[in-house]
Amino acid sequence: MENCLSKLADLKHYHSAVETALTDMTAGRILPRIWARDHTVWRPDPTGITDRLGWLDSAGRVQEDIPRFTALRDTLLTEGYTHALL
Repeated sequence: MENCLSKLADLKHYHSAVETALTDMTAGRILPRIWARDHTVWRPDPTGITDRLGWLDSAGRVQEDIPRFTALRDTLLTEGYTHALL
């Protein structure tokens, strides 16, 4: 435990860098731009970016599938499965 606490104390050296990064992100409106699917947050060319932003609304899209996932889980547990690799 002591070792963990000493490592946590070492994080204070990153405080300034984290604060600077957060200030830059706020000034650059990074979060609103990501939610708007603005590929220029990462690069000028949208290739390889725009088709990878589905995670932004995946929680809402998966809601209708929850009963199906739950049924699959129940079936697998009944069959004795204890682990899954995604």
